[in-house]
Amino acid sequence: MIYMMKWNTVQKYFFTLLIIHFVHIIEEILGNSYFIESVYGGLKWFFIINILLWIIPLMIFFLDDKKYYYKLILCYAIIMVLDGLDHIIELIVMQKSYEGGLLTGIALIIIGTILIKKTIEKKGKATKRK
Repeated sequence: MIYMMKWNTVQKYFFTLLIIHFVHIIEEILGNSYFIESVYGGLKWFFIINILLWIIPLMIFFLDDKKYYYKLILCYAIIMVLDGLDHIIELIVMQKSYEGGLLTGIALIIIGTILIKKTIEKKGKATKRK
């Protein structure tokens, strides 16, 4: 079991975003998103590439180098917000009633935005202490 009692707020939101990201990948598969075939050439490559792209931020979570830790979290959160926004834009432009990844895309935007705010606040506090 992962011990959460010593996690700070940024780490809790980061871990939550990691879980939502994983569920987002599953929703894209179950929702049969059009880009699985057109961009990735099929489900196999979509799954392989997206799991690798999920493992990278998972490794960041366990990173000991605090110099880059919050910068990497911030980059990941921004990418996830953009991914969520992309699903909403696609829905509007393509005028579909549903696009695989939309529901968790909204969650990516919400939690990602909160994580961006909390990470900036945390970095600001760390800078003031120096």
